[in-house]
Amino acid sequence: MLAVGGVDPAALGPIPPNVEVHAHVPQLAVLRRARVFVTPAGMGSTMESLYFGVPMVAVPQMAEQWQRRPHRRGRRCHGGGGRGGEGA
Repeated sequence: MLAVGGVDPAALGPIPPNVEVHAHVPQLAVLRRARVFVTPAGMGSTMESLYFGVPMVAVPQMAEQWQRRPHRRGRRCHGGGGRGGEGA
């Protein structure tokens, strides 16, 4: 499931048949059923993911979000599988 906000889904190009594209989604309802959460790691999304026990793929977009990456402080993500990317 991909929430694109005001982006026209047609601008994304071909969408795989197993991907749903929506302007907006009820994030908490989706997290209750999610297996993984790709997030920019804002404080709200990070806390919600932790609350529901959903592993995150953190793709920070702002300086404060880089500080919230769990592996940055020597911690691993849910299940011990955290990995640092470039610049970790």
